[in-house]
Amino acid sequence: MLATVEGTGETAKTYLNITDHLGSVTAVVDLSAKTPDMVKAETADYYPFGEIRANTKSEARPQAGTRKYLGQEFDTAVGLNYLNARYYNGTIAKFLSPDPVSTTTPEQILQDPQQLNLYSYARNNPLIYKDDGGEKV
Repeated sequence: MLATVEGTGETAKTYLNITDHLGSVTAVVDLSAKTPDMVKAETADYYPFGEIRANTKSEARPQAGTRKYLGQEFDTAVGLNYLNARYYNGTIAKFLSPDPVSTTTPEQILQDPQQLNLYSYARNNPLIYKDDGGEKV
């Protein structure tokens, strides 16, 4: 779990990110809430490859949090996840650029046929594997 603080001084709010087994943020709790109905600030659910299935926000926090699938940054300007080394599109289940490991240490890629597709995500098995670094699983 990861807590974030938004704002400063008396207007600062503390939020707690609740994650699933892969580290994806599934709920955001407002620890500064004054009433019980304001506690749940945001909920999210994802399809297996990371496409956002549902994302609801409370009236107290109309803007969405930036951490989404795998707990990584979601770039709202382009609608993609940034997984530290490259951008990932959960809708098509592919990275937008080839795996950087393929150019630095290609022998690692050649040892595993599932890694030969340099744009694939998590060996095409997102229920078991995750690729939050954007490089070889």
